[in-house]
Amino acid sequence: MKKFAALFAFTFLILSEARSQEIRFTFAPDDDLTFVTTSTVVRERDSGGVTQSDEVIAVTRTKINKTTTGWTVLTTPLSVDMTRNGEPVTSSPVMDILSRTAITYELDADGALVAIKGFDSVLSELSAQFSPEVADALAPMLNLEALEARTQAEWEGRIGGFVGNEVVVGDIFEGDSPFELPNGKSIVFQTTTTIEGTEPCGGTTCVRIKQVYTTDATEAGKLANAVVNEVSKQAAPGASLPEMDAMSGSISGQLTRLIDATTMLIYAEQSERTIEFVTGFSGSEPETSKMVESRVYEYEY
Repeated sequence: MKKFAALFAFTFLILSEARSQEIRFTFAPDDDLTFVTTSTVVRERDSGGVTQSDEVIAVTRTKINKTTTGWTVLTTPLSVDMTRNGEPVTSSPVMDILSRTAITYELDADGALVAIKGFDSVLSELSAQFSPEVADALAPMLNLEALEARTQAEWEGRIGGFVGNEVVVGDIFEGDSPFELPNGKSIVFQTTTTIEGTEPCGGTTCVRIKQVYTTDATEAGKLANAVVNEVSKQAAPGASLPEMDAMSGSISGQLTRLIDATTMLIYAEQSERTIEFVTGFSGSEPETSKMVESRVYEYEY
Protein backbone atom coordinates (compact mmCIF):
# COMPACT_ATOMS: atom_id res chain seq x y z
CA MET A 1 0.00 0.00 0.00
CA LYS A 2 2.86 2.34 0.87
CA LYS A 3 4.50 1.57 -2.48
CA PHE A 4 1.26 2.39 -4.29
CA ALA A 5 0.91 5.68 -2.37
CA ALA A 6 4.49 6.59 -3.20
CA LEU A 7 3.94 5.78 -6.88
CA PHE A 8 0.74 7.84 -6.95
CA ALA A 9 2.52 10.80 -5.34
CA PHE A 10 5.38 10.55 -7.84
CA THR A 11 2.95 10.36 -10.79
CA PHE A 12 1.00 13.36 -9.46
CA LEU A 13 4.28 15.30 -9.16
CA ILE A 14 5.21 14.53 -12.76
CA LEU A 15 1.75 15.54 -14.05
CA SER A 16 1.82 18.74 -12.00
CA GLU A 17 5.24 19.59 -13.40
CA ALA A 18 3.98 18.98 -16.96
CA ARG A 19 0.97 21.25 -16.35
CA SER A 20 3.22 23.96 -14.95
CA GLN A 21 5.19 23.91 -18.22
CA GLU A 22 2.12 24.37 -20.41
CA ILE A 23 2.31 27.33 -22.75
CA ARG A 24 -0.90 29.20 -23.59
CA PHE A 25 -0.98 31.49 -26.62
CA THR A 26 -2.84 34.72 -25.79
CA PHE A 27 -3.29 37.82 -27.93
CA ALA A 28 -2.58 40.58 -25.41
CA PRO A 29 -0.14 43.21 -26.74
CA ASP A 30 0.07 46.68 -25.21
CA ASP A 31 -2.58 49.12 -26.38
CA ASP A 32 -1.40 51.76 -28.88
CA LEU A 33 1.69 49.69 -29.68
CA THR A 34 3.70 50.67 -32.77
CA PHE A 35 6.57 48.68 -34.27
CA VAL A 36 8.49 48.41 -37.53
CA THR A 37 9.07 45.22 -39.52
CA THR A 38 11.80 44.81 -42.14
CA SER A 39 11.36 41.84 -44.46
CA THR A 40 14.06 40.68 -46.85
CA VAL A 41 12.93 38.30 -49.60
CA VAL A 42 15.44 36.68 -51.95
CA ARG A 43 14.27 34.57 -54.92
CA GLU A 44 16.79 32.54 -56.89
CA ARG A 45 15.39 31.22 -60.19
CA ASP A 46 16.81 28.71 -62.65
CA SER A 47 14.74 27.99 -65.73
CA GLY A 48 16.37 25.89 -68.42
CA GLY A 49 19.82 27.06 -67.33
CA VAL A 50 18.84 30.74 -67.30
CA THR A 51 19.32 32.13 -63.78
CA GLN A 52 17.88 35.19 -62.09
CA SER A 53 18.23 36.59 -58.58
CA ASP A 54 15.65 39.01 -57.14
CA GLU A 55 15.77 40.73 -53.76
CA VAL A 56 12.95 42.75 -52.19
CA ILE A 57 13.44 44.68 -48.94
CA ALA A 58 10.19 46.03 -47.52
CA VAL A 59 9.69 48.13 -44.40
CA THR A 60 6.26 48.21 -42.75
CA ARG A 61 4.87 50.04 -39.71
CA THR A 62 2.30 48.21 -37.60
CA LYS A 63 0.01 49.92 -35.07
CA ILE A 64 -2.16 47.92 -32.64
CA ASN A 65 -5.09 49.50 -30.80
CA LYS A 66 -7.81 48.25 -28.50
CA THR A 67 -11.39 48.94 -29.49
CA THR A 68 -14.75 48.51 -27.76
CA THR A 69 -15.16 45.10 -29.43
CA GLY A 70 -11.56 43.90 -29.68
CA TRP A 71 -8.50 45.10 -31.58
CA THR A 72 -7.37 46.72 -34.81
CA VAL A 73 -4.00 46.00 -36.39
CA LEU A 74 -3.04 48.56 -39.05
CA THR A 75 -0.09 47.75 -41.33
CA THR A 76 1.29 50.63 -43.41
CA PRO A 77 4.06 50.12 -46.00
CA LEU A 78 6.93 52.60 -45.56
CA SER A 79 9.34 51.60 -48.33
CA VAL A 80 10.08 48.87 -50.87
CA ASP A 81 13.43 48.41 -52.64
CA MET A 82 13.91 45.85 -55.40
CA THR A 83 17.00 44.57 -57.21
CA ARG A 84 17.45 42.01 -59.98
CA ASN A 85 20.84 40.40 -60.37
CA GLY A 86 22.20 43.20 -58.19
CA GLU A 87 20.71 46.05 -60.24
CA PRO A 88 17.84 48.29 -59.02
CA VAL A 89 14.52 47.67 -60.75
CA THR A 90 11.09 49.24 -60.62
CA SER A 91 8.07 47.16 -59.68
CA SER A 92 5.11 46.47 -61.96
CA PRO A 93 2.11 48.86 -61.76
CA VAL A 94 0.10 46.28 -59.82
CA MET A 95 2.89 45.51 -57.35
CA ASP A 96 3.55 49.22 -56.95
CA ILE A 97 -0.04 49.82 -55.86
CA LEU A 98 -0.06 46.81 -53.53
CA SER A 99 3.21 47.95 -51.94
CA ARG A 100 1.51 51.22 -50.97
CA THR A 101 -1.74 49.73 -49.70
CA ALA A 102 -2.43 49.95 -45.95
CA ILE A 103 -4.29 46.94 -44.55
CA THR A 104 -6.38 46.81 -41.36
CA TYR A 105 -7.02 43.57 -39.48
CA GLU A 106 -10.11 43.71 -37.26
CA LEU A 107 -10.00 41.25 -34.35
CA ASP A 108 -12.41 40.28 -31.61
CA ALA A 109 -11.57 40.55 -27.91
CA ASP A 110 -9.71 37.21 -27.97
CA GLY A 111 -7.65 38.14 -31.03
CA ALA A 112 -9.62 36.10 -33.57
CA LEU A 113 -9.70 37.64 -37.05
CA VAL A 114 -13.08 39.17 -37.92
CA ALA A 115 -12.37 41.18 -41.08
CA ILE A 116 -9.63 42.49 -43.37
CA LYS A 117 -10.01 45.96 -44.86
CA GLY A 118 -8.00 47.96 -47.36
CA PHE A 119 -7.82 45.91 -50.55
CA ASP A 120 -10.96 47.57 -51.95
CA SER A 121 -8.88 50.74 -52.51
CA VAL A 122 -6.61 48.92 -54.97
CA LEU A 123 -9.03 48.92 -57.92
CA SER A 124 -10.03 52.55 -57.35
CA GLU A 125 -6.36 53.60 -57.32
CA LEU A 126 -5.80 51.57 -60.46
CA SER A 127 -8.60 53.48 -62.21
CA ALA A 128 -7.30 56.83 -60.93
CA GLN A 129 -3.73 56.26 -62.17
CA PHE A 130 -4.29 54.68 -65.58
CA SER A 131 -6.47 55.07 -68.63
CA PRO A 132 -9.57 52.86 -68.79
CA GLU A 133 -7.88 50.61 -71.37
CA VAL A 134 -4.78 50.05 -69.22
CA ALA A 135 -6.82 49.66 -66.02
CA ASP A 136 -9.03 47.03 -67.69
CA ALA A 137 -5.93 45.14 -68.84
CA LEU A 138 -4.38 45.16 -65.37
CA ALA A 139 -7.57 44.40 -63.41
CA PRO A 140 -7.51 40.59 -64.06
CA MET A 141 -4.16 40.47 -62.26
CA LEU A 142 -5.87 41.71 -59.10
CA ASN A 143 -8.18 39.13 -57.60
CA LEU A 144 -9.31 40.92 -54.45
CA GLU A 145 -11.02 37.87 -52.97
CA ALA A 146 -7.82 35.87 -53.43
CA LEU A 147 -5.75 38.66 -51.88
CA GLU A 148 -8.01 38.75 -48.83
CA ALA A 149 -8.05 34.96 -48.56
CA ARG A 150 -4.25 34.76 -48.78
CA THR A 151 -3.83 37.53 -46.20
CA GLN A 152 -6.25 35.74 -43.89
CA ALA A 153 -4.40 32.42 -44.35
CA GLU A 154 -1.08 34.11 -43.53
CA TRP A 155 -2.54 35.69 -40.37
CA GLU A 156 -4.03 32.38 -39.25
CA GLY A 157 -0.77 30.56 -39.94
CA ARG A 158 1.33 33.01 -37.97
CA ILE A 159 -1.02 34.30 -35.22
CA GLY A 160 -4.67 33.30 -35.27
CA GLY A 161 -4.18 29.56 -35.50
CA PHE A 162 -2.21 29.54 -32.24
CA VAL A 163 -4.32 31.92 -30.11
CA GLY A 164 -6.17 30.12 -27.32
CA ASN A 165 -4.21 26.88 -27.67
CA GLU A 166 -2.13 25.29 -24.94
CA VAL A 167 1.07 23.36 -25.76
CA VAL A 168 4.17 21.99 -24.12
CA VAL A 169 7.69 21.88 -25.50
CA GLY A 170 8.05 18.87 -27.79
CA ASP A 171 4.46 18.88 -29.05
CA ILE A 172 4.07 18.02 -32.75
CA PHE A 173 0.95 18.80 -34.78
CA GLU A 174 0.11 17.75 -38.34
CA GLY A 175 -2.58 19.10 -40.63
CA ASP A 176 -3.55 20.61 -43.99
CA SER A 177 -3.09 24.32 -44.62
CA PRO A 178 -4.87 25.86 -47.65
CA PHE A 179 -3.05 28.69 -49.42
CA GLU A 180 -4.71 31.08 -51.87
CA LEU A 181 -2.69 32.08 -54.95
CA PRO A 182 -2.96 35.56 -56.56
CA ASN A 183 -4.91 34.13 -59.51
CA GLY A 184 -7.68 32.86 -57.23
CA LYS A 185 -6.64 29.22 -57.31
CA SER A 186 -5.61 27.43 -54.14
CA ILE A 187 -3.20 24.74 -53.07
CA VAL A 188 -3.09 22.68 -49.87
CA PHE A 189 0.10 22.18 -47.90
CA GLN A 190 0.66 19.26 -45.55
CA THR A 191 2.16 21.01 -42.52
CA THR A 192 4.01 19.68 -39.48
CA THR A 193 4.35 22.12 -36.57
CA THR A 194 6.82 21.47 -33.74
CA ILE A 195 7.07 23.39 -30.45
CA GLU A 196 10.87 23.24 -30.25
CA GLY A 197 11.55 25.10 -27.00
CA THR A 198 11.72 28.43 -25.21
CA GLU A 199 14.48 31.04 -25.10
CA PRO A 200 15.04 34.67 -24.04
CA CYS A 201 14.07 37.40 -26.50
CA GLY A 202 13.24 41.10 -26.22
CA GLY A 203 13.39 41.10 -22.43
CA THR A 204 10.90 38.22 -22.17
CA THR A 205 10.71 34.50 -22.94
CA CYS A 206 9.74 33.39 -26.43
CA VAL A 207 8.55 30.10 -27.88
CA ARG A 208 10.50 28.68 -30.82
CA ILE A 209 8.13 27.19 -33.42
CA LYS A 210 9.22 25.20 -36.46
CA GLN A 211 6.96 24.36 -39.37
CA VAL A 212 7.74 22.07 -42.30
CA TYR A 213 5.37 21.85 -45.25
CA THR A 214 5.08 20.14 -48.62
CA THR A 215 2.50 19.53 -51.34
CA ASP A 216 1.24 16.50 -53.20
CA ALA A 217 3.36 16.34 -56.39
CA THR A 218 0.41 15.44 -58.65
CA GLU A 219 -1.77 18.27 -57.37
CA ALA A 220 1.11 20.75 -57.60
CA GLY A 221 1.69 19.74 -61.21
CA LYS A 222 -1.98 20.06 -62.13
CA LEU A 223 -2.16 23.48 -60.52
CA ALA A 224 0.94 24.75 -62.30
CA ASN A 225 -0.38 23.37 -65.58
CA ALA A 226 -3.65 25.28 -65.20
CA VAL A 227 -1.91 28.49 -64.09
CA VAL A 228 0.61 28.56 -66.95
CA ASN A 229 -2.03 27.88 -69.60
CA GLU A 230 -4.27 30.58 -68.13
CA VAL A 231 -1.42 33.11 -68.15
CA SER A 232 -0.59 32.22 -71.76
CA LYS A 233 -4.17 32.82 -72.85
CA GLN A 234 -4.31 36.18 -71.05
CA ALA A 235 -1.03 37.22 -72.65
CA ALA A 236 -2.38 36.49 -76.13
CA PRO A 237 -6.20 36.59 -76.01
CA GLY A 238 -7.84 34.83 -78.92
CA ALA A 239 -4.61 33.28 -80.15
CA SER A 240 -4.32 29.56 -80.85
CA LEU A 241 -1.69 28.41 -78.36
CA PRO A 242 -0.48 24.87 -77.67
CA GLU A 243 -1.71 23.41 -74.44
CA MET A 244 0.96 22.64 -71.88
CA ASP A 245 1.58 18.96 -71.29
CA ALA A 246 0.95 17.41 -67.89
CA MET A 247 3.68 18.48 -65.49
CA SER A 248 5.23 17.17 -62.33
CA GLY A 249 6.06 19.55 -59.56
CA SER A 250 6.67 20.10 -55.89
CA ILE A 251 6.49 22.92 -53.37
CA SER A 252 8.17 22.46 -50.01
CA GLY A 253 9.63 24.62 -47.29
CA GLN A 254 10.18 25.27 -43.63
CA LEU A 255 10.22 28.18 -41.21
CA THR A 256 11.22 29.02 -37.67
CA ARG A 257 9.57 31.70 -35.56
CA LEU A 258 10.30 33.22 -32.13
CA ILE A 259 7.07 34.47 -30.57
CA ASP A 260 6.03 35.74 -27.14
CA ALA A 261 3.06 33.49 -26.30
CA THR A 262 1.70 35.98 -23.75
CA THR A 263 1.28 38.78 -26.32
CA MET A 264 1.58 37.05 -29.75
CA LEU A 265 4.33 39.48 -30.74
CA ILE A 266 6.92 37.94 -33.06
CA TYR A 267 10.59 38.72 -32.42
CA ALA A 268 12.30 36.79 -35.23
CA GLU A 269 11.24 34.75 -38.24
CA GLN A 270 12.92 33.15 -41.20
CA SER A 271 11.75 30.74 -43.87
CA GLU A 272 12.82 28.99 -47.04
CA ARG A 273 10.65 27.60 -49.83
CA THR A 274 11.56 25.57 -52.91
CA ILE A 275 9.31 25.39 -55.96
CA GLU A 276 10.25 23.02 -58.77
CA PHE A 277 8.31 22.10 -61.91
CA VAL A 278 8.95 20.15 -65.09
CA THR A 279 7.19 21.92 -67.95
CA GLY A 280 6.75 21.29 -71.65
CA PHE A 281 4.54 22.11 -74.62
CA SER A 282 3.52 19.53 -77.19
CA GLY A 283 6.45 18.67 -79.42
CA SER A 284 9.07 20.28 -77.16
CA GLU A 285 11.59 18.89 -74.73
CA PRO A 286 10.61 19.05 -71.04
CA GLU A 287 12.23 21.88 -69.11
CA THR A 288 12.93 22.03 -65.39
CA SER A 289 12.26 25.30 -63.56
CA LYS A 290 13.28 25.85 -59.97
CA MET A 291 12.92 28.73 -57.55
CA VAL A 292 14.35 28.93 -54.04
CA GLU A 293 12.88 31.71 -51.91
CA SER A 294 14.18 32.82 -48.52
CA ARG A 295 12.49 35.30 -46.17
CA VAL A 296 13.91 36.99 -43.09
CA TYR A 297 11.78 39.24 -40.82
CA GLU A 298 13.29 41.65 -38.31
CA TYR A 299 11.20 43.52 -35.72
CA GLU A 300 11.83 46.80 -33.92
CA TYR A 301 9.59 47.34 -30.88
